[in-house]
Formats: sequence, C-alpha cells, structure tokens
Amino acid sequence: MALACDTLLYKLSSGGVVVKYSFLIEAADCCSNILSQFRIDAGLSRKDMSQVMDVSETTIKAWETGQGSPTLLGMLLWFQATGNSAAPPLVKLFWPDEIGNTSIHSSYDEIRSALAYYLANLASPEEVAKLHYLMYGGHGSSWLGLLDMGLAHVNASLDSQVRIRETIMTSCSLCEVSGRLQTPPGLSVNRAVIESVKDAAQDAVAGHLQGDTITPVTLQQKENYSTILVRSRMDAGVTQREMAKAMGKTERTIQNWESNCSPTFLELRQWFYVLDISPWPYIRPFLCPSEDACCSCPNTLEKRSLIQYIQTCPEDELKRFAYLIGGSHGSEWYAVLEMLFVHVCEPLPQRIISARSILLGYTLDSKSGKIRDPLRVQPDLANLNACIDRGIEAAMNHKSGYV
Repeated sequence: MALACDTLLYKLSSGGVVVKYSFLIEAADCCSNILSQFRIDAGLSRKDMSQVMDVSETTIKAWETGQGSPTLLGMLLWFQATGNSAAPPLVKLFWPDEIGNTSIHSSYDEIRSALAYYLANLASPEEVAKLHYLMYGGHGSSWLGLLDMGLAHVNASLDSQVRIRETIMTSCSLCEVSGRLQTPPGLSVNRAVIESVKDAAQDAVAGHLQGDTITPVTLQQKENYSTILVRSRMDAGVTQREMAKAMGKTERTIQNWESNCSPTFLELRQWFYVLDISPWPYIRPFLCPSEDACCSCPNTLEKRSLIQYIQTCPEDELKRFAYLIGGSHGSEWYAVLEMLFVHVCEPLPQRIISARSILLGYTLDSKSGKIRDPLRVQPDLANLNACIDRGIEAAMNHKSGYV
C-alpha cells in the first residue's frame, strides 16, 4: 500500500507556482515493487534483508509496501545483496514513464523506445563513444560476436567472470608495455571501472553474494552523497531557503541533508522534481566515479548512429542488446562495455584467447548448472564459435581482424 496522500510542491522552474502532484504515490509504488520483486527473485526473506540492511523486519516490510524507502546508499546495498546492478532499477525509478515499465518481455517497439531514450538522454559521452566504436570501429571484430561474448560473460558464474576480467586486464597490461594496445583517437582504457567491479566480484564470491555490483563501502560513496544535493541545487541556482520552501521542509533539514544526514530515496526523487533538472548527471558519477574520465570526443553524430541502429536492428539482436545493457544479470553495464572495449584494442591473437576463455567458462557453467538464469536471454553460441574460428583463420594468415 502506497502513501495515501498527495504532496504539494513548488516546482521551482515554474516561477514558484504551487503544483499539486501525486508523484510520491507513484514513486513509492514503483520503489516498493522493485524492492520486493528483487528480494523475492533472489530467494531472500525479509529477515535476510533486515540483517543485510541492519534494520528491523518491520522497516523492510514498510519499504516494500510504500511506507518510506531506504536512502540511496541503502538502495545500492539492497541491489547488491539481491545480485542486481544498481543502474537499471534506478533508471526505471527516475524515469517511470519513459523506461520504468520496460522489461525484456515488453514489445519490441517498447524496447526500441526505451533504449533510444536512454542513448539520447542518459548515456554518457564515454559510453556513447565506446559503444559506437564497438559497433562501427575499424578494429576487425564482429559486433554480433562482441554482443554474444558480452552475453556469455554476464550469464556465466561469478567465478568465471573474475577469471576473465583478470585475464583481459593482464593481457591489456602486457600489450600496453609492448606498445601493442591500439586505442582510437580521443579514447583510452578506463582501468578503474573494471578494477572496481573486479574487486566487488571477488568480495561477492568470498561472501557468497549473487552479483558483482560496486559496493557503497568500496567507493566511499557516503562521503559523496551530500555532493549530489549541493551540486544539483547550486547548478539550478536555488538557495537552501528556497529549497526548503519548495519541498515543505525546514531550512535546517536541507542543511542536514547537505552535510551528514541523508534523505531517503523518495525524498531524493522529490528533490530533483522540484529542481526540475535531470538527476542522472549527478547520480551516474555516484554509481561509477571513474567513468567518463577517458573521453574527449564530441559524439552527436555517434549518438544518432546508435539510435538509428536501435530503430533498425533485427528483433532478436535488439533483445540481446537490451538485456546486456539493462537486464537483471547482476553485472555492471559500464564495466562490461569497458571490458569489450579493452578486448577490441588488443591484438587479434589476444582477442581469440579471451573469447575462447569466455566461451569455455560459459560452457562449463552451463554443464554444471551455474548459469545465472537459463530462462533469460542467452548468447548465440553458434555465432560466437563462428567468430572465434574466423578469428583463428585470420590470425594464422597474419591479419589484424576477421571482418
């Protein structure tokens, strides 16, 4: 049961006019549904979650019935404990109309629309540039092969994923030392993204967790939380007094939020609503602090090209791509993208080794029943095998690529 009242807010961009808006009801419903569904899908009880979150079972029940919510840090901890990446559900919560109701079971038109919105409005410059390079760069590897390689990786066990990341990053280091790592102009390898997730995955394996999401403690995100509030408010040109009036809070409450007392996630949603600005430029660096540090390319044309791809690619390919970006496989899309980018920057023989390692790990996990969820979107193994065979043939003929 969600909050049973409307909320009066000042939407500051509309000249201070009071707007009657029931968005807290909708936001609480959406938030509670995601929290409960993720817990249930992970096979965890409310008692389990109360131990993870260090709160009472009564509080867990309240959050799952729309009576309040965790803080943003609490949301990240919830997603980690249930084996989910934080970005996809947060995108759904902040953009319920554009993306929120989209799932892998949605119609192809709905999936195309959600992906196009994401790429047009939420994807970072680095993400756009590297994704475009994977699809259209002259690196000599097949995009569909890379797509299936990524799917095999995210569907494999955490043990397999840790080994693959170590293999690729070791290979990357050796190629850098020998001058054989070829990155396109304006882009460079963002090691910190992969390393942070690799460390989280190792912790998850040791702690028998279900996903490799970046943990709040690992990234010291608590210290960065107040920065989200201060920066967004100042960027919008709003004072603490104006913010307090708009949200129906005291000025002291706003000051506390911006120092050491975090608002709940629903209050954070309210914060960005009254500022009338996109939360993603502030939330995204919080989720992945090192992302966006390695790109200096303007990419308006690249973004258009990616959206055109979304609008025209075959339906099966679309579903695989959508699942890799936003599916509930537990892996961080940013790190998977970076891993694939590193892969195509390496010499062809190294790529063959990495691709075969991923395929072997996936195959062994499949035989032993360790695939994350066999009923979800899986890679096209025939295509991945064919790409590896073509790569081997090209390498034996001293070519730098197979397409």
